[in-house]
Parts: sequence; C-alpha cells; structure tokens
Amino acid sequence: MRPYFLNSDKKPVSGNTKQILRTVVDRYMKEYPAAPLSSRAYTMDGFRRDKSGCFDVDFDKMFPDAQEGDYAYAYAQFRIIREIAPVFNFGSTASTEVYVNGERVTKTMINEEWSGGNRAIDVPAQLGYNTIFVKCKKDGLGFGFRFGSQKHKANPIEFYKAFEENAEELGWNYCGPFKEDIYPEPLTGNPSMEEHWLPRPYNPAMPNIKGHHEMYAVSTLVADTDNAVTFCAQADAEMELYIDGELQGKGNQKLVADLNVRKGTHAVAVRLFHKAADCTFTASAEGAKLALPSCTKNVKGQWLYLDSKDERAKKGFDQYQLYDGYESGEKTHYMCGENTYLRPVLETERFGRIDYPNGVTLYGLREAGKYLQDEEVMKYVHDHLEVCYGPLELGLWEMEKFGWGCVAYRLLRMNMLNDCGSFCAMVLEDYMEYSRDERILFLAEHVADYIRHGQERLENGMFYREVPGLYQELTIWADDVYMSIPFMVRYAQLMGDTAMMDDAVNQLLCYKEKLFMPEHNLLGHVYSLRYGRRSNVPWGRGNGWVLISLTEMLRVLPKEHKHYGDIELFFRQLAEGFLKDMDSDGMLHQVLGDMDSFQEASATAMGSFSFARGIQMGILPEAGYKEGAKRTAEALKKLCIDEEGNIYGVCRGSGCSFRRDYYKNHLICLLNDVHGMGLVLIALVDVARLLEEN
Repeated sequence: MRPYFLNSDKKPVSGNTKQILRTVVDRYMKEYPAAPLSSRAYTMDGFRRDKSGCFDVDFDKMFPDAQEGDYAYAYAQFRIIREIAPVFNFGSTASTEVYVNGERVTKTMINEEWSGGNRAIDVPAQLGYNTIFVKCKKDGLGFGFRFGSQKHKANPIEFYKAFEENAEELGWNYCGPFKEDIYPEPLTGNPSMEEHWLPRPYNPAMPNIKGHHEMYAVSTLVADTDNAVTFCAQADAEMELYIDGELQGKGNQKLVADLNVRKGTHAVAVRLFHKAADCTFTASAEGAKLALPSCTKNVKGQWLYLDSKDERAKKGFDQYQLYDGYESGEKTHYMCGENTYLRPVLETERFGRIDYPNGVTLYGLREAGKYLQDEEVMKYVHDHLEVCYGPLELGLWEMEKFGWGCVAYRLLRMNMLNDCGSFCAMVLEDYMEYSRDERILFLAEHVADYIRHGQERLENGMFYREVPGLYQELTIWADDVYMSIPFMVRYAQLMGDTAMMDDAVNQLLCYKEKLFMPEHNLLGHVYSLRYGRRSNVPWGRGNGWVLISLTEMLRVLPKEHKHYGDIELFFRQLAEGFLKDMDSDGMLHQVLGDMDSFQEASATAMGSFSFARGIQMGILPEAGYKEGAKRTAEALKKLCIDEEGNIYGVCRGSGCSFRRDYYKNHLICLLNDVHGMGLVLIALVDVARLLEEN
C-alpha cells in the first residue's frame, strides 16, 4: 500500500474508528467554524441587482438630463474569502473602464458597445477587500454598465460601499454627470466622501411611518454583571417595553422602567403607538448598554425598526423572521433608518453554504456525531443547515423587493437538481431526527414544487439537463440520481406522499435503462440526448452516486411496492460491479475496473458503506461483501487519511466526457475535497456498525 501522503511529512492516521472519526471531524470543524449570517445596511437609493446577480448600473435612469460625452462614476469594494480567482460578468453599451485596486482590468470595445452583451472577465483580486472603480462616458447607445459575479450561485460575491462614511454597507456609490473626466486617476481605499457622491449616508433615526400608527424599535441590552438597570425612552407615542419577550413597563411620551438584569445579552423591543407621521424615538439604559445585535456589521445607531404591528416582534431581534405588514399578504423586515433595510449576508467560506458536496459532508458529520454520541457535532450540522433554511422565506421576499436575495442563493433560483436535492435531503433529515423546526416544511414544499414542476423531464418523466448553450446541454448524468432521490424518498416518507415515492422509483429505473452496462454491472457516466448514445466510461463516483441512492431508497421503499424487486436487483447488480473491481489494496479506482487509473477515495467509500448497508438490510450476502466492506474501510484509513485528519485521493468535481482519458488524466485529486470527506466518514461509521466495533 502506498498512501497518497507518502512523499509528505504526514503520517497515516492512527487509533480505532472512533478516534479516527474524531480526528477528521475536529479538523473540519476547526477549519470551518460555525458562524451566523452577517447583517448589513442596504439603502434603497442605489442600483438593483437582477436575478442573474448582476448590478444594473443605469446612469441614464439616474441622470436623465445627461448629455452625450458626459462622465459618471461608480465605486465599491468586494470581498474575496476563498483562494479562487473571481470571474465577473461585465457589459456596457457606453465607453466604460473598470479598475480593480487602482489597476485597469478591462475597457469596452466598439463591437461590444454595439451589441450590449455580457462577457466574462478575470480579475486579479486579493484575499480580503478589493476596490472597484468604474468610469463611464455617455454615448448615443447608452449610459451605464452591468457587473456581477459570473458564478452567482456557486461563488456569490457581495459588493460594499467603500467610502469612510458608509464603508461596508451593501451596494455602490455613484456620481455624475460631469462634462469633464474629474477622476483621471481611479479611487482606491476608503477615502472621505465628497458632496457629489450618492447615495448620501443614511439617517439611523426612526424612519417615516407612511401613515401607520404602530411599529417596533428593537435592540439588545448588554449587562457585564447582574445589575439593576434603569431604562428610559422618550417618543411622541404610547410605549410598551419588552425584555426577552416579557412586558416590563408602559409609558406615554416617556417610559421609565427599573429592571433587575442578569449578566449577558437580552432582547429589547419597544412597541410604539403613535399618531404623528414624523414620530421621534430615543432611549438609554443606565447600568447596562444598548447595542445592535452582534451579527450586525457597520450599522449605525443602537436600534432597528419594524414598520409592523406583528406581535412576534415582542421577542426581540430575529435575523431570519419576516413580519406581517399592514395589508393582507404584505411582509416586512427590519429597517436601520430612513429608506434603509437590514439585510442578512453569507460571508463565510464554507459554513452555511448550500451545495450538493456540502450536503454529503453534513451527512457524514451527522453520522459521525451520532456514532460518537457527540451533541456538539450534531449541533454544528444543525446550525449549518439552519443558516440555509432559516432565511429562505426572507430571501424570496428580498428577490421581489430588491431584485436579488443575499442568502440561500441556490434555493432562490433553482434551475438544476444540483441546487437542491442532496443538500435539502439533509435538511429533511434534520427535521425528522433532530429539530422539528417548522420552517423546514416551507423549504420541503419549495423544493418539492421545483422537482415536480420546474425540473426538465423527458416524456417518460425522467430528469435531464437542458441547460441551453452549455457543454452539458441535453444530457443525462448518473450524478443526478443522488441530486434527487435522497430528497424525494425523505419527502415521501415525511409527507406520506406515495406519488413522490413512485416518481423516485421511476427515476431509478429510467436511469438504469439509459446508463446501465449489463456486461460490467456498472453505469456509463452520461447519456447524450443530442447524439442518442451513452458514454461507456464507468466513472467511479458517478456510479457511486447511484449505488448509495439505491441504499437510500431501499431503506424506506415498502417491499409490497410493485417495483421493489426491480430496485433490489439494480442494487445487487451494481454492488457486484463494485465488489469485483476492488484492487488488491481494497481500493476502487477513478474509472472502475481500469487499474491504470488512480485509486480514488470517494468511490471506495461509497462501495464500502453500500456493502455494509446492503448486508444490514438483508439484501447482500455476508460472503464476499462483509470482507469487502472491511477491506475498503481499512484501505481508506491507511491510504487516504493522515494524522491530522486530512482526506486524500478524492477526485475534484467532474464535468462529463465520452473520453476515458478525461477521467483518468484530466480530473485530479484535491486535498480535503468536499465531494469525499462526508463519504469517508459514513463509510467508517457504517462498517464499524456492521462489525459491531465499540
């Protein structure tokens, strides 16, 4: 056996299964610690993002009296949190120059000004904040530009104001029109804001109430010790004070409440009943301090405001909550001041992100947490999921109100199964086994509706990828079995929805018809609808997605189902294909059966725990498969995990090809690739359960 890390200074992991699980889990949780969403101010006086994630910087709209030859400018900063070179979409019908960190990265050419289309530009950005300065000159075709992250779902990039007075608020500053180029040199850093830049810094005072006569002011009360606190508020209104949801005092024009406050942070809500449209509100706390919730970043003042009479606000700040407005169906969220909303933003590298590899990673972490009986790991998984499903309804509202949601990106604009199935299967698992959070049911229906009515299907109901204009146009991928089946079977189980279960069964049988190679008991990776043919390359992880999806199905499919025997046969055939293609080390390869291709950890893990599950379900015989499960698990420990809990030998995310060479020589292994870590954890847990390890 030659471990992947043989030529490094790392040693193989040691210890029993529980110790190895602990090493891997601790490494991951330390590298990607739990963190809440950030919340930032967003002024409505700026430019909107469209549903593709691009800002539509329309100077014609902002400056309708501008003349041909006039200049306008936009300035912002963006933050890079991963070591990935960002790619942006850029387009303009005017003469436009784009500068990043003071260096020009692109300018429009005559032909693209004429067409007005977007193009991709690579930007030499650095980790942390980068400035972007755009200079635009009006011509006869238009005045403005479009700019945004090209991979707005996979790698969303937020834009923040960059001037000293409003740094790190969401959006751009802009100015114009000018007859001359007043910025021959681009702006960089966080300069002081000049009078001609818009929008001006917002006023954090209580906003105009638009004729409504009830609203809430919300903050937190922070006490360094157990203490007596005197809270005092003044407003042109009757007031009620709530601390941690409990009524603590009332007043008209003035409210004074003497409180006994425990050490820590407490939710504060002041309910205001007023008549004047320009009601003012001030408050202070002697013996403690008033502060905005800790998740707020660069937000002014000490209070947030709700233009609502929704009594849920008595409990204080809830980052994800949408509140009822004054008209039927109307919703609202917190404001920071006049015409300025508080918006949640995901600003972590991996924690809280929605994608299918993270779904598999969380699956592995949860299985490890259960096996280790570690509540901290279970809570970590739940907290990651909650950051994703909690603000879903808020994100959908943001899409309507602002043109773009800053959270739950993939679930706001689903257009392929990768966006939802794998990850949201874990959300349903969280509901059934851990939290019973009712917000998950909203997500469940949202995703189920997409699978039923939004995902492209052939006449027989089979999923396929339409994706016009992309290399994968009109294809069927083995991967999409896992991108759908785990969610579908959990949804069917949770909701008692037999139609969804029947749909899932039909998908598996249709995929077998299109991709199965009976002479090998394996699947080709893809099928091209354009050419009417199947790839005959049995990519390891592609086969593994189907194999583990079959175990997910067989766990819950009633044996009385008319196709149960067909599903069980499919599983046994594919398991046989995996077993026969193990090498002498106990590993499976990148291309199954091709020993010249590299040993691959994720496919090995998929085979390992599928063997173990098959035996435990009474579908696979112990003869051959028990030894296969044991050998693959031992190979993963000895060859693919080092002493620090790093995972080696996992193929990076794949495209599709009919060329065997693509899978063998162009797809490489990446250290700690998220496509594999969760699978390795599940394999170690399931094999340990099979072998009844302590």
